[in-house]
Amino acid sequence: MVVKAIAFDDDLVKGVQRIYNSIQMRDGRLFWHYGQDVDSVRRSLGTYLDRSEFIGAYLGEELIGFLKMVYVDDTATIFHIISMDEHYDKRPQNALIAKAAEVCGQKGVSHLIYGKFIYGNKRRSSLVEFKRRNGFQQVNFPRYYIPLTARGELFVRLRLYRGVSGLLPEPVLYLALGCRDWYYKRISTNLTLQSNKFAGVAQR
Repeated sequence: MVVKAIAFDDDLVKGVQRIYNSIQMRDGRLFWHYGQDVDSVRRSLGTYLDRSEFIGAYLGEELIGFLKMVYVDDTATIFHIISMDEHYDKRPQNALIAKAAEVCGQKGVSHLIYGKFIYGNKRRSSLVEFKRRNGFQQVNFPRYYIPLTARGELFVRLRLYRGVSGLLPEPVLYLALGCRDWYYKRISTNLTLQSNKFAGVAQR
């Protein structure tokens, strides 16, 4: 596997589309990029191009993973990182992060940021563990909410700005996530059976 900085071009867009369409389910739910056409992928990747850096992981000539980061002042933020599940054993995402850190060091970037460290009360997620293992650390910043309307006052008092994952106790949250995983797996199985059925009819 070779990991390198790459240009934003048609080869990248088509490679990313193949990655998006390689699997329908990711992280226990339907993958929202699945089924996108080339133009949709190009538009989603083409934001902040003047401040973006793309890094690709290649197996031979095939793009099996990519990372997009955007520079903001002297920091870089990972906007998107994804790889093909079939090549998980090669750890392309770990290699992409290592290369991103190397590029940031060469350019004098002070921090490489990977979104929120913990989302809501999901403190034991695979994503949190992945960030820890790749050297990311949680940095807390104070955030203040000032209500401007009666509705805003209600949201602040009830802490609704934290979202569902931030309000549910951790055990209840993981129970809900388990139910969601089961539901989406059932949908995925039904879709696969229907697809195979239609394919059989077409062959006749």
